[in-house]
Amino acid sequence: MKENRYDVFDDEIWQRIANDAGLQAGKKAKLSLTSAAMAILLTLSFLTAVVCLRSHHRLAATHAASEESAEAVSASDTAYDALIAEADPEKVFAADEHFSHKSFTLYPDGKSTGKAVSLDGLMPEDASAQAVDVIRNYADPDDVRTDDKAAFSQPEASVIAAYNITITDGGEEYEPAEDRPIRVEITDPQISTEGITELWHIKDDGERELIVDYMIREGKLSFYAAGFSVYAIVAAPDPYVKPALDPVTSLDDLTGGRAGAGFYLYYIDAKNNNKYFTGTVNTNGALIEAAATDNAAVWFLEQEAGNYRMYTLVGGQKVYIHNLSDNKIELSQTAYDGITITGAPTENTFYFKKADESKWLQHSGSGEGIRYLGDNNNTINSQLRLLFADNATPPDDCYGFGGKSYGLMHYTSGTVGNALMAGEDNNHLEMLSMVVRADTQRNTLFVAEDSDISLWTFHLVSDSMYKLSTVVNGVTRYLKVGERLTLTDEA
Repeated sequence: MKENRYDVFDDEIWQRIANDAGLQAGKKAKLSLTSAAMAILLTLSFLTAVVCLRSHHRLAATHAASEESAEAVSASDTAYDALIAEADPEKVFAADEHFSHKSFTLYPDGKSTGKAVSLDGLMPEDASAQAVDVIRNYADPDDVRTDDKAAFSQPEASVIAAYNITITDGGEEYEPAEDRPIRVEITDPQISTEGITELWHIKDDGERELIVDYMIREGKLSFYAAGFSVYAIVAAPDPYVKPALDPVTSLDDLTGGRAGAGFYLYYIDAKNNNKYFTGTVNTNGALIEAAATDNAAVWFLEQEAGNYRMYTLVGGQKVYIHNLSDNKIELSQTAYDGITITGAPTENTFYFKKADESKWLQHSGSGEGIRYLGDNNNTINSQLRLLFADNATPPDDCYGFGGKSYGLMHYTSGTVGNALMAGEDNNHLEMLSMVVRADTQRNTLFVAEDSDISLWTFHLVSDSMYKLSTVVNGVTRYLKVGERLTLTDEA
């Protein structure tokens, strides 16, 4: 049984999908990927998705294979009784009179380089093998077209080893059958277990296939092959990790060069949780608070006569903090308050006082958010902090998911996972339970190759925001978050 590979992603909140796919009312699903280290968080509303299937996406490319020959140092013939395929240890293939079990160890650049390609499996009786080092065709960015580079997962990926492998029999190239793969082990000093390694099969017609089932250890990578030409080992760039935001430590920071990108404002509550200012006012005349910067607003300060005007952007328009009445605030495009900012006793904290009145911006328990109060006696609520927002926005498609298709699965441990499936009627979705095999060392799940998994295509909206679509009965449908997860015809 051949297997497909899944990349495992940590989840926080998936239970309500598994129970009833019930979500709080919201907009069409736009997934925000807010952190990644091999574990990528997919957020839709308050939902966190967990597992992505790496599709065998193929992109056209060209390559110029070298005609250099490589020395075949050793070849051994033995009677072939059985070949145990790694993907299915119960499957045994009987040899016939034209085939035998053969092993080759090839040194493309000579033994002294520490590079070798080993082949082991069922081959024609008179087979010979050759491996040519073609790294120079891919190592120099100037020698690789832009769209050629894009055939790998990310343009920044670098090819660390590439070999053109050929098996011949009587002058003709031999390609093993799918049910009789040959084990390949590539030894190269550049292969490392650190970081992310990808294996690509570059076929003679330029088509590229991402090989997902392989084993890697320091200096060696092994896999089963049912076709030969160029195999490229790629060191992919580390996943994007949202950088830590720097705190504002002095009043001078409020007008320095970094201030132009704005700030995240927050206080630390009695339970030591950060509570951030949003750009939404509740019915109590207070700014709603958020638990993370992902859901917070970026605030800007405009100097005026020694004070500041505070604004954020809503729909691309400036809206200022303005005292509506009593302690209530509003966000106004025309009216604004002058605010005096001074240092507070606790390190890296500040008081925000209305310039012409004894009112301080702070958390209000009765207001259930941020608004004015007539004193600053509550040191927890009134001492505010700021973070520079200049490095908070990730680059567009920072995870390289745009345009690619993945499966989504809930998996925590054990041998069973639950895949998010698109139903064929009434735009409904369901969770399909299936047996998986986990490789925790590589953050990988394996399922049967013929598993019926819905593939979800990621459509980039901006930086780390995506819409998801799938194909149902030949029609593209989009994932929508409402009272429940459903599918819709509109993006």
